[in-house]
Amino acid sequence: MSGTANRIQAEGVIKNIIREIVQECASRGEGVSETLVAFIVKAVVLEPQNDFQVDRVLASDDVQRLIDLCVKRLLDNKSASLDTIKMQVYFDMNYTTRDEFLTEHRRVLETRLQPILREITDNRASTKDELESLYRKIVSSVLLRSGLGSPTDISVVREATAALQSVFPQTELGNFLSLSKRDKDRQLIELTQIVTGIRLFNKECGKGGEGIDNLPAILNEAIPATLKEIQQQTDDAIDSSEKLIAVLDTMTTLSQKQLSKDATKHKVQESMINSRQLELYLNILLNDVRQSAHEVEELLSQFKARLEQLKTTIQNKTAVPTAQVYPQFMHLATIWFGFQDEMVLLSVLSNILYSLEPYTLNSKELLADEAIRKCLMKISIVTDKQRLQVNNGGVVVQPEERHAEGVWYYQDTTKNFDKLPIMYKGFCAYNLALNDFKLIHGDPRIGIVQINDRYYSFSEPKEAVLFCRKPSTYIESIANNAKLNPELIQLLDLHTQFSNVASYGDLAQVSSKPQMKADFGTQTDIHFYEKNFVKNYEWNEWELRRKALKLANLRRRLTKSVQTNTSNFRRENFTQVYLPKDQFIQTKRDNYSNVPQPKVYLSGIRGHQRRDDGQFLPANVPPQVATAHFQLVLPRDHRFGDHGFSRRRLLTAVPLINQYRIDQFRSSLLYVTDLYIMGKTLVLLHWCQKMKLTPAILHSFSLGGHMASLAFTNWPDPLSRLSCASWSSSSTISLHNYSRPISSNISNAMFIVCTHDGIPHMNDVWPGVHIRYIPHGYVSAFLFNRADFHHAVAELLQRQEPSVKLKKNQ
Repeated sequence: MSGTANRIQAEGVIKNIIREIVQECASRGEGVSETLVAFIVKAVVLEPQNDFQVDRVLASDDVQRLIDLCVKRLLDNKSASLDTIKMQVYFDMNYTTRDEFLTEHRRVLETRLQPILREITDNRASTKDELESLYRKIVSSVLLRSGLGSPTDISVVREATAALQSVFPQTELGNFLSLSKRDKDRQLIELTQIVTGIRLFNKECGKGGEGIDNLPAILNEAIPATLKEIQQQTDDAIDSSEKLIAVLDTMTTLSQKQLSKDATKHKVQESMINSRQLELYLNILLNDVRQSAHEVEELLSQFKARLEQLKTTIQNKTAVPTAQVYPQFMHLATIWFGFQDEMVLLSVLSNILYSLEPYTLNSKELLADEAIRKCLMKISIVTDKQRLQVNNGGVVVQPEERHAEGVWYYQDTTKNFDKLPIMYKGFCAYNLALNDFKLIHGDPRIGIVQINDRYYSFSEPKEAVLFCRKPSTYIESIANNAKLNPELIQLLDLHTQFSNVASYGDLAQVSSKPQMKADFGTQTDIHFYEKNFVKNYEWNEWELRRKALKLANLRRRLTKSVQTNTSNFRRENFTQVYLPKDQFIQTKRDNYSNVPQPKVYLSGIRGHQRRDDGQFLPANVPPQVATAHFQLVLPRDHRFGDHGFSRRRLLTAVPLINQYRIDQFRSSLLYVTDLYIMGKTLVLLHWCQKMKLTPAILHSFSLGGHMASLAFTNWPDPLSRLSCASWSSSSTISLHNYSRPISSNISNAMFIVCTHDGIPHMNDVWPGVHIRYIPHGYVSAFLFNRADFHHAVAELLQRQEPSVKLKKNQ
């Protein structure tokens, strides 16, 4: 009990230390995860120079010193060692094997589908509207599960509905509702596969395919590009490692501890570890993408073969037995789901690939150091390929050289030689044990030695012989190097040698010995004891009661009783009392009164001008629009209230439009100038001036902007103008053909021009006008730059009325 209590107390202290380190780093502007901090804490404790005793409780001074050391290391932005640890934490927390990822991905998809599936399986529709709603939900579930188009796309929904009706008409909903929940789920999966297969086949025949991407073509283009990118980064990482190893060899030979202030031997070793770790991770990603390429190739061949078989089966037949085509459609859908899985997997691998790059910046900066570059120019760099070529002659450790411990295995004489679990990720164990250690790949062709159930490889035969003479000494030296460089613990997979340091993904559970997996089988006899069945065994309680009554034989039994003078005291008596109740008395009553609130109304916000009003109505206005209706639209938070623009559009604008018609086809007028002849702009300006609704700004888009510009030229009073993406300078409707506005209004005019539309400079039209350019075209400017239009309106309003304070757009 005491040992358990001490362990719980120690874990609580560690958690508090981690929490304080995270908070301290956050206060200094550096966000770190608890997983990273936990590993740094254990790494700092392991370093011999820090003099922490792991077998005793830390004092308060030791705790504070530990926190300071961890914070200092976590805030060192120039440390390649910290970059490597961060890279290891990121990769370990985000990468998983192919099978595990696909299983989790499918589980997440099913979890997201559960709400709509539950609505379908738990539905108890009975009316016509309810059945139609249920059928629409089934269509949506089919689209969501198949991933072929969006359920909000009308064309996609229509195509999916047509395919579903061909195999599951709405009249079958009654039978569907009578099924159990498990059968409903199974039928929904089958319907999804069949409908998906039908839509894919129709796309191949050119009769549909709305919202369906060409995944095989996308994958055939994306996979080679990803492979090329990973291979390029892998080659760069190997090149960096080879250069850093060459620099280390030179510094060891010359007994130099540093080439410059920033190029010390320790920093060179940290950068070498960083490059080797990146190389290992890139090789993992490279193998996954290559496997994905192989899977896509297999899926593509199956997909083409299944389409050809479907074409042969269906051909031009008007009816085909469902037993022949439904399994083929389901298989076609399964193949397509495989394409989708490969697409998601490739996306995740690409994301991990580009996320690893920031963790190599300090190593790249070290290689760019002037002293390192000068050193590299003077020496010859031995590459990994050159080291392997040295042993192409097949030199191995001979039997007469094995005067030491260990069992040797060779490639030609050992079965499953390539599957041996080599220690230290295949790096040369001898070079790792040196004080000036280097990460050099071992060459299994010279032989692999087994010592204490562990396998080691080496880069040269003589290094293998030296290691085997004192293996325990070299293994202890590797552990000491890992204490000084904690990133080696994860890189070389040394968690078994450090029982108090776990992998990033599982810091709580650590195994003290390697776990070997193997398949075992056992067989036991069934009922190997003598059979002894109790045939008269009964579990029913009432049956047991019946048997008990038979055994009692109550028909021949007599019950006797004796009464005494005090027998009455044995009976239970009850007395009824009246419980107290709460009563209330009202002594006064509170009354309230409200002071009437004054209401202010703004008249004239909707109406029309009179026909006989010559001041507003030009003489050449068509009779169809002689009575022009208008409405003032106010913002929602105005004190006079507003019902929203949707009601105004539905209840006011649409009836106003239907009250008059011009001889036109759809939205096209007979002449462009009809908009201007209508005189609506000038009428509204006169009305605004009369109602003292100033300052006013004419603001419109495209051709409407041009028409508003014409009205601007004919207004004699102060007015602002904002034209957005209009054609006012084109050759056919140029403003050169019209009179200019009054000079005082020129400074209040602004044109917002789309540069991609190729419109000439507006200063040629109205000299002195304000011009702003948007690097977009006509459509994209309307979609993505409306905020610029709003700001321009506010700016013009501020120019006319400097005292007006505008509400900032949050």
